[in-house]
Amino acid sequence: MSKLQFHTSDIINYNDVMRPLIEKFRNGDHITDLEVRQLLTHFMNLEKHLFAEGERFHHAWRDISDQVRRLVDMQNARRRRSK
Repeated sequence: MSKLQFHTSDIINYNDVMRPLIEKFRNGDHITDLEVRQLLTHFMNLEKHLFAEGERFHHAWRDISDQVRRLVDMQNARRRRSK
């Protein structure tokens, strides 16, 4: 297997896992604590990379940044509730 095939299959597998999870979150469906952590990791990495790309991706970065804040708030509310 070539490097390109490996990376392509890795991206496809990641897409298969994350796309339904992102849709659940954006639709307002119930997500578990594990799913919150997975989404938070995904969106924080995306936020970091978009910020590094500069002004050209500012609007996309703002959208992702808003998603990160929502997930952090959700995670904090769940922690407070479980205490």
